[in-house]
Amino acid sequence: MSALSLSSASTAAAAQSSTTATTSAQSQATSALTKISPALAKAHDRLVAQLQVQSTSISQLGQFKAAVSALSGAAQSLAGTSANASLADVTKQAESFVTAFNAAITQANGTAGTGTSQTEAGKALSSSKRTLSASDASRSQLTTMGLLRQPDGTLKLDAASLKKAFANSPSGTTSALAQLGKVMAKRADSELSDKGRVALATDRASSKALSLKQQGSALLSSATQLAQAQSTTSNSWATKQALQRYSAT
Repeated sequence: MSALSLSSASTAAAAQSSTTATTSAQSQATSALTKISPALAKAHDRLVAQLQVQSTSISQLGQFKAAVSALSGAAQSLAGTSANASLADVTKQAESFVTAFNAAITQANGTAGTGTSQTEAGKALSSSKRTLSASDASRSQLTTMGLLRQPDGTLKLDAASLKKAFANSPSGTTSALAQLGKVMAKRADSELSDKGRVALATDRASSKALSLKQQGSALLSSATQLAQAQSTTSNSWATKQALQRYSAT
């Protein structure tokens, strides 16, 4: 196994260990809170669930941003298609563009039908998908170039159609693909801008996550004070210890 593989495996194992430890601490904290106040326990679980939603949104937005960044690069390459490019070069650039475009759309589709459509990520990615999927070229023009739209919004490259279009008009085909690249690069860069919907949605999700963490800290602090006031028995001491361990995660 390579050093890189060992490093990746070690990182994955560390992440899994951290997640397991946090989950265990959450479980112990819930149990401890239930002994102090069932109402506090319910409030704690609700905060944990809401924080998980925001954490998932932040992760989804980050993955989508990376996919759109790759799309921007592929679109810029397509935009630079030379009028004298060979069929092999044109096909290679079209394939790269389709792969990058599909990766971005697939990321956006990841929030559909999973109960996350109304999260910050769900709303932003749905809007971004509509923007990226819009094209100045008609469906028939795309089809002529061998770009076939699929039901899920992705594209499929029909190499035979592209070859036919290139044979009929090499300059016309390269010009049309270059124009498509320019349009898509501009749209991708707009989505990636600091004031774009992805950045704004990430900021909102991060702000909500911070607020939930602060609420959780305040709740745990109140619970610890209640535990101290209720009793000095070993059971109360164990309860306080569980809360303190969770607060440190």
